[in-house]
Amino acid sequence: MMPRHLTILLTLSLISVSAHGQSRIVKLNGGLEAEILTLGRDTLGYNLTTSLRISNKGKSTAYLLLIGNPVATDNTGGVFNNVDNLSGIASCRNVDYGLCIGAPKVVEGLTVPLQGYTQIDPDVEITINLRLNGSGSKGPLVSLSANVAYRLVSDSLKDETLSDLDKRKQLKLMSLSFPATSVTEAK
Repeated sequence: MMPRHLTILLTLSLISVSAHGQSRIVKLNGGLEAEILTLGRDTLGYNLTTSLRISNKGKSTAYLLLIGNPVATDNTGGVFNNVDNLSGIASCRNVDYGLCIGAPKVVEGLTVPLQGYTQIDPDVEITINLRLNGSGSKGPLVSLSANVAYRLVSDSLKDETLSDLDKRKQLKLMSLSFPATSVTEAK
């Protein structure tokens, strides 16, 4: 994982700005909402950088883990699926959902500890910065998707009494998908 200050510098180097009001809020499970804040591409079309916001509008605390690599595609068939930098959310780059969350069993070194998940309390938001490498395409519209393991906790006192195994049994998978959004090209 790249240091946070380097990821921010890389994000800024693309001179990406907001998607001209085209960003839409995507409603997720448990009162979570997601939105693309910025979406930019370098001059050669090989690197795509985005900032996303996930807000917890629900009443439960959410614990999130990004699973595998997010994928962006543009409307000319370009694919961006190699994560170069990622910050703002816990992640497991392994594409095997079970290994990441510890189902059916925890595998040392591959399963992400529950304490490592990103916690979002009610009325709190996080910003995720992401840089993807891809095929050198320059389509003007980009769709983005990712898989996220999550767990919702409405009673923190009761949650403290649960074993890690019981907490792992509560984990679910959701797809975070954004419709085609205009991409800003670096100058």
